[in-house]
Amino acid sequence: MKRNVLLSILTAIVFLSLLLVTREASGIPDSYPIPESILHVKSGASGNCYTWEFACDLQTALTNSVSGDQIWVASGTYLPTSDTNRSATFQLKSGVAIYGGFPADGGEWEDRDWKLNITTLSGNINIPEETYDNSFHVVTGSGVTSDAILDGFTITEGFATQISGYDAFGGGMNNISGNPTLANLIFVGNRGQSGGGGMYNSDSHPSLTNVIFSNNATNGNGGGMFNENYSQPTLTDVIFSNNTANHGGGMSNYYSDPTLTRVTFNNNSVTSNGGGIEIFLSSPSLTNVTFTGNFAAKYGGGINAYYFCPNMVNVTISNNTAGINGGGIYNEGMSCFSLINSILWGNTPNQIAGPIAVTITYSTIQGGYTGEGNSENDPLLGPLADNGGVSQTHALLHGSPAIDTGSPTVCPTTDQRGFGRPTDGDGDGITRCDMGAFEFYPTLYLPLIMKN
Repeated sequence: MKRNVLLSILTAIVFLSLLLVTREASGIPDSYPIPESILHVKSGASGNCYTWEFACDLQTALTNSVSGDQIWVASGTYLPTSDTNRSATFQLKSGVAIYGGFPADGGEWEDRDWKLNITTLSGNINIPEETYDNSFHVVTGSGVTSDAILDGFTITEGFATQISGYDAFGGGMNNISGNPTLANLIFVGNRGQSGGGGMYNSDSHPSLTNVIFSNNATNGNGGGMFNENYSQPTLTDVIFSNNTANHGGGMSNYYSDPTLTRVTFNNNSVTSNGGGIEIFLSSPSLTNVTFTGNFAAKYGGGINAYYFCPNMVNVTISNNTAGINGGGIYNEGMSCFSLINSILWGNTPNQIAGPIAVTITYSTIQGGYTGEGNSENDPLLGPLADNGGVSQTHALLHGSPAIDTGSPTVCPTTDQRGFGRPTDGDGDGITRCDMGAFEFYPTLYLPLIMKN
């Protein structure tokens, strides 16, 4: 069993790494804070950490580090323990920055490339061919402040499979009252029995930039991420793909208010409600977000909302499916749902359903929807593709009626790709925001000048 799981995870890691190489060129800052000291880590090393020649293992570096230190980690695979203790984890430390992506033999900062030099934190301890004995949480960010940094790693094979307690949540990463800064990470092939296959946040406010959640699973809430107990994570340039759950295939929120900017939910699925995202007693903010190809066996193929007030601006919700109702959105329980400059098109069996109306303005809704500036004209969406930026988007094709028809007063400064908004996409001399997560840029044709 474990061999098949390992094969699928390795395949996913290779695919995701290739995907990342085709996007944002480096993701590596030109400069970095000067550390108090640098600890050097190589796979299988047992030195004093002071140089690459005398590198140590990652747990030794974490133990020896103090606030202000950096830990540089060479490419390879690292386990939380060499014994059978499933509670072993890589516990982050406040004030300590951990950077993966250095060449296997070490190197300078400018040699670091986390996409090329894959650095893996794995929970695959004990018997390699089994999963039931893996670490509960590969990484833990509980109790840390925002200067605890993890950057440049693939996090995989955490199995939080206890029946109850926190060891049933967050196979990839578990954060209890922690606020770590996370960047350039891939969470793939992790599991949480009760919630948060990839990541679990309780009373936590992590910051995530350029992160992928793929092929994570739970029997409970949030295949990719589960937020509860007043968590407020901030996500920028994040992808949720092929995650599975009972509720909230990509993300589930209970009494939590995440902020999502430039995020894609693609091909996530649930056996109940909220194929892309589930919102329960929460008020998330979503700007420049795409929901596409998600599936819910019951309600809310893209989004399922129950109570409180999600706010969504320039969101594209397309080609999602619900088994019973609300292919795009299912809204219930007095949710004061607000949607502006958005597109709902091609969802099955319908675009919006539920006993509570959604406030929608300056948006394209297949079949029509009452609201100022709304349209029911085909927005001419292109297929989900790499159109620039970190995450894939549905482009507006030339001639789309969604071009330059968004709100005259509400417009983010960029689209999901990071391209500036607004532009004069229809060439009428008036600059106005487009509907959806993608801002159309007209093609400029230069005149052909013939010389004798």
